[in-house]
Amino acid sequence: MNEITQSARLRIRLFRKNDAPFLLELLNSPEWLAMLESRHVKTIRDAKHYLKHFILKDYEQRQYGFYVLTLLENQCPIGLCGITLRKNHTIPDLGFGILPAYAGQGFILEAASVILNYIKESLPLKTVDAFATIRNIASQRILEKLDFKLQREIFHSTFQVWVKHYQLKW
Repeated sequence: MNEITQSARLRIRLFRKNDAPFLLELLNSPEWLAMLESRHVKTIRDAKHYLKHFILKDYEQRQYGFYVLTLLENQCPIGLCGITLRKNHTIPDLGFGILPAYAGQGFILEAASVILNYIKESLPLKTVDAFATIRNIASQRILEKLDFKLQREIFHSTFQVWVKHYQLKW
């Protein structure tokens, strides 16, 4: 199953090729599109390509990446959370997203807490960045609860939008 860790309500595992339908749904949810804009993943084929050339590639190259959040009770995928090293960056950043039906229930905070602990204990990283769009107050609050410190507001070249840049050091 390639489980990474688990929390009280979630099993956190590596993405697999057969997660393309879930990824397609998540990346096209209204909340994702409103906050992060389109990743141009509109078909199952696009989702498979995104998985292969972005998510699964991170596992091979860096031994970390984004992970699938599944409900412990039934293994239903509900979101993603993890870190990635973006182009032109030297510090990996935390990212997360959740299907609308599960938003506002504390799943992202729960997952991010255990994933950050896993990263701290098993990877040689001492710093993780995070970015939240200016209008994404919910993500900003999650980052603050995780003890990320606001660094500054910047224009993020990957997302093509102004964001708040946060950082966590341990």
